[in-house]
Amino acid sequence: MSAGHRNKQIHSDTDRRELRSLLSDKDVKAYLTKPYTVDTSKHIPLTGGSNIAGNKYYIDRSVPKRLQHYILWHERVEKALRAVKGMSYDRAHTLATLAEKIKVEAHGHNWIKYKDECESLVRKDEKEGGRGPKDLDPVPHKG
Repeated sequence: MSAGHRNKQIHSDTDRRELRSLLSDKDVKAYLTKPYTVDTSKHIPLTGGSNIAGNKYYIDRSVPKRLQHYILWHERVEKALRAVKGMSYDRAHTLATLAEKIKVEAHGHNWIKYKDECESLVRKDEKEGGRGPKDLDPVPHKG
């Protein structure tokens, strides 16, 4: 999850088709099945991220457990698209947000309420400041 959640992203049918195709791609699927760990014990700027290698994902310690699964999915999809397909952060983030939205809604949750709660967490994380762990991938946190 990142500050991009505050952007008013409209996901088109083209975005949905592209995401579906990418998540079916054998190399992306292989990346998403690689072993990884999750650390929820630290402050993470912008609520979530991964290490540079993509084998460790961070979720801010303030994120309620009931939201962690969705944020983790966003981070894993975003990292896979950047690592495997060489996608820009902005495009990977847009598609990862769509993947997150699909998962949230598939579990019967209201996307707007979920997004509002996440935005509140991101604002709180921004106020806390800090850089996060030394191995945190810096690309999503620039800017």
